[in-house]
Amino acid sequence: MVMTSMNMLWPLSVLCLPYCNYRWERKREEKRLRDMQHKTQQAGEEFEAWDRIAGHRQAESDLLDQKRAAAEAAERKASQAAKRSEDAMRDEQAARRAAKEGGEGDSKILKQAAVDIKKAVDEAYTLQPNERKKKLRDLRMRWHPDKNPMLRELADEISKIINSEIERCKTMHGD
Repeated sequence: MVMTSMNMLWPLSVLCLPYCNYRWERKREEKRLRDMQHKTQQAGEEFEAWDRIAGHRQAESDLLDQKRAAAEAAERKASQAAKRSEDAMRDEQAARRAAKEGGEGDSKILKQAAVDIKKAVDEAYTLQPNERKKKLRDLRMRWHPDKNPMLRELADEISKIINSEIERCKTMHGD
């Protein structure tokens, strides 16, 4: 049997087809893997971008909360200061009226101040030590003689009453 060139090519082409198919499959798989890696990289970049945006939004929210809390604290302090100044003005006006009335007015003020001071000191000793210290300091400063130069004598007497009430409560509570 004589082989022609056609007959010789046939077996080579049959042998070549599986190899060509393998190369073609391999190239197709490599392209699919590259595409998947590219999509994964894009998805990672998108996730990082969204994560940065979410981090910025959380930081902005935290900053806004801090500003709101600071504003509320400042408002509370301002209202407390206004209340203290109103109380001090009322006490000062009552003391001036009493000073105009004469000596009898001073004794009325001292009696009323003693009752009010006793209530305030007893109330302060029901609080925690830090809060108690603050409340007693505020009470002492309200009637300090240097804070009330026009009513120095009355402020001296009331300061003595405050100190005696504090000493009484200290001995009662064992401080």
